[in-house]
Amino acid sequence: QSFFSSRPPSSLRHSLAHMPARPRQPKGRWSALALCCLDLVALVGAADVDTHSPASSEAVVASERIGTLRRWLVGQGARISESIRVVYSEARGAELVAQQDIAAGEELLFIPASALISPAAASAASPLARDVAALWQAESGSQRSSLHAAAGQKFWSGQLDEMRQMASQAQVVLAAFLADHWRQGAASSYAPWLEVVPKDYPSCPTLWTKDQLRCLAATEEFDVVVDKQKRWLEEYQTLLHFVPGLRDISYADLARARVAVESRTHGVVLGEPPVEQTSFVPFADLMNHNATFSALWKSERTGEQQGFRVTVQGGAKLGSPLLCSYGRKELNEFVRTYGFADEAAPREVPLQLELPRDDPYRALRQGLLLELGAYRTFTVRSVAPAMDLQVFGKLLTFAQVVVAEPEDLEEEDMEKLSEALRGKYLGAALEFLARAAGAAKTAEKTAGAVAGPDAPHGRLCRTFRALRGEVFAGVVAFAREPREGSEEGVVGEVARSLRALHASAAGAGSGGARQGGAEL
Repeated sequence: QSFFSSRPPSSLRHSLAHMPARPRQPKGRWSALALCCLDLVALVGAADVDTHSPASSEAVVASERIGTLRRWLVGQGARISESIRVVYSEARGAELVAQQDIAAGEELLFIPASALISPAAASAASPLARDVAALWQAESGSQRSSLHAAAGQKFWSGQLDEMRQMASQAQVVLAAFLADHWRQGAASSYAPWLEVVPKDYPSCPTLWTKDQLRCLAATEEFDVVVDKQKRWLEEYQTLLHFVPGLRDISYADLARARVAVESRTHGVVLGEPPVEQTSFVPFADLMNHNATFSALWKSERTGEQQGFRVTVQGGAKLGSPLLCSYGRKELNEFVRTYGFADEAAPREVPLQLELPRDDPYRALRQGLLLELGAYRTFTVRSVAPAMDLQVFGKLLTFAQVVVAEPEDLEEEDMEKLSEALRGKYLGAALEFLARAAGAAKTAEKTAGAVAGPDAPHGRLCRTFRALRGEVFAGVVAFAREPREGSEEGVVGEVARSLRALHASAAGAGSGGARQGGAEL
């Protein structure tokens, strides 16, 4: 467990070097991201920071570091607007706002290609990163044979092949670079940028201990994270075998660097021919996430300048927050990669329906459900359609078979069986569905309470579980009121979608379609 421990800061706003993990990485070709609020503590100096809370002293420290970074980047040809400032409040913490009216299309930030940290730039600036990159460059023939001979064992050859297949070369190279320069400290040529790159990520599940991960138990995320931790550890051991210089870097340090790479890099189009490369973009890596945004980022390749540009798409008024979106991602991905739960993100939950184990006719019901293709785990989404229409029909089939009298299940004619179940047991089936979804919602709330009340992992787990619970609540709302309701938010979205599916299924059933007995 010590491999995965991370030292939580005494305060979530202790300093920029100890900030909680926030979403950083819009990977791929996301076209709409904005300059955001939390981490840009001051762009133009301490005088532009509103200090109306106890966080003011930390704001001054952060302001000094941001000011140093700003001057360092400007010296390399970067442009950073003075149209923005940061405000603090007890309730919301730090938030970036427009310091004046900002016109549509106005540039907020431009980082030239020479100041970007691509895998090639990382390899040039770090011997460790260069040696790590070489593990992917030895593709075949004498190079590959020599590399494997150096390992001396087929085991390590297999481990190397697996790492090359499973891990992103760019991410591992950038992580080696970051860990190497963290170790150099003030002597690093990237010190002004490193001062604002967090080293601790207490809300990122990949760095949690097994005890901390218990709050994710009984969800698919638990297995995903545990498997990822195992793979990262095996890859670290492989790297140590082939790159002896990495022995001065602990697994914990490299793991934190990998989290930083996953959550803080951008996909930037560079080179000729143009290729998207995972890269650190100093200053732009301070961007945070919100589903509502006011600015765009893109790789700039027009004219003589190449780099990374952020502009205000539709303008911004004085005092309005400047927020960003990381694109369309599932709730699970936000939690796993960025260490926070986005309430606006789509979410998907498994709804497991079970046959009572003390039912003497359990085998009969199970056999019928298998024949109908309805003996399965169902998945419900927070956005319409909440599930496929055919799958919804199987959901109702399962519930109806569970509550039906045994004598009705012995009917061999599937059309007659469908009519009997639909006519006699729909109400009881919906009640069964409501109880099952209600139990799942209660389980989410109970599991979320396992973690400590103030620990970052505890807060994230409770929020994650609560957001999943809203989907189950939507199922309950539908099952209690299958025709209409006045629910709001995700609960209402799920309930309305299920009601629409129910109406469609009922229409298909009244038409006499047999459909293998699946859509009852």
